[in-house]
Amino acid sequence: MKKAYLLLFAGFIFSCNQIEKKEAKDEVLTLDKAEIKSEVNVWYDSLVKYYISKSDKESIKDELNSKVELDWEIERFENQDSANYFMVKIGHHMSDDGKNMRFTADGWICLDSISKKIYECDVANDTLIEWKK
Repeated sequence: MKKAYLLLFAGFIFSCNQIEKKEAKDEVLTLDKAEIKSEVNVWYDSLVKYYISKSDKESIKDELNSKVELDWEIERFENQDSANYFMVKIGHHMSDDGKNMRFTADGWICLDSISKKIYECDVANDTLIEWKK
């Protein structure tokens, strides 16, 4: 089973490299979120869960303390010179009186698909800060 995931992931990386050759560097790629998640969930989910459990980010700690179920979504894949990042939105689902369900972000992280490092995203300043725990 692990070999199958490894082969799928290698094929995914190969196809991304083919796209990269056709497009400019530092380009944001738009990929099907369900397809990405199925390819990377071997390591992806465990990194996100670990980040949530150890995060010092107040908005995430507040949601955990209030027993809100946190969820995450891959927002996009960024292919840059030195790394490939999955930008992940962490948050929760909420609604107005059971209607108009929406996903509210409590934080953003980037996962380096090569090194498997976690970076906190400073969205306002468009920077990444390596998260160490």
